[in-house]
Amino acid sequence: MGYIQSLIKRKFKDIGEKQYEKISIEYAQFLVTEEELEIPEVKTILLPLDIFATDIPEKCMDVLASFDKAEIHLMYLIDEKVTRIVSEIIGDDQKEQYIRQHKDSGYRVLGNVSSKIEDKGLKSRSSLYVGMKEDEIIRLSESADLVVISRDYGESTSETVPVSPLAQDIIRKVLKPVILY
Repeated sequence: MGYIQSLIKRKFKDIGEKQYEKISIEYAQFLVTEEELEIPEVKTILLPLDIFATDIPEKCMDVLASFDKAEIHLMYLIDEKVTRIVSEIIGDDQKEQYIRQHKDSGYRVLGNVSSKIEDKGLKSRSSLYVGMKEDEIIRLSESADLVVISRDYGESTSETVPVSPLAQDIIRKVLKPVILY
């Protein structure tokens, strides 16, 4: 018997003890258990960035600052589909130049976001990948406790589409808690 149940049982002793037991049995599936009340500790946060999601708003930084013991994994992804299209249209030489240019801009984005995070007193590490965006995030989210993703991730948004389709797909498929900014 859990602590909360023992308190309630003592409170209703000799008054409605039998009724309380009957109600707790009938409604057990709706009552929150003490294990469900525990909030898991967040040790690692995955924060994907790309050409559309290049900065973190101050409000999101304030939320991240509440996880002061967590390490934030900044991950910049260059879309492999786009590099294949570049290769098919204008050749492999241009593909390599495209990747080189995007790696340079990716490292700048990682450096800017990393310095903002460190200014808040948080730990971070950075990495840059060329790959399938959705697959990489889902794979890397398995080792994270929390995923923080931009609503612009993968493509820009509009008034009619406030969250990019790629961000929506990732949110649906990731099995960890997600913060959308």
